[in-house]
Amino acid sequence: MNLFSAGIAGLFLLLLSWFAGGLVLSIMRNLSGGRRYRAHLAGRARELGLANMLEARGIGLQNWLHHESVLSIHQQLQRCADCTRREECRHLRPGCDTGFCPNDAAFGRLAASLRG
Repeated sequence: MNLFSAGIAGLFLLLLSWFAGGLVLSIMRNLSGGRRYRAHLAGRARELGLANMLEARGIGLQNWLHHESVLSIHQQLQRCADCTRREECRHLRPGCDTGFCPNDAAFGRLAASLRG
């Protein structure tokens, strides 16, 4: 291998290392941003009382965040924010009637899929 070929190979390895390092850094930032965003959504759900409804349905906040799409989560948060019966959600216990909730059908589907 002549000097020119060695230089090209070295440059290629340098660029490949730079690309791989950038990729790893980008993935780490994306994961961190995702965790912060999920924490924000969880806080909003707690604030609205939606977290209590999820617990009453046997779903749990983390399962909801993990299994629902971001679009569905935003729609459900909006329906909850628009609901006039949010105070009832704050006092729900497992097994209580949840039929008054505008998200009841969506939560029912999610609960059924989690059960298998």
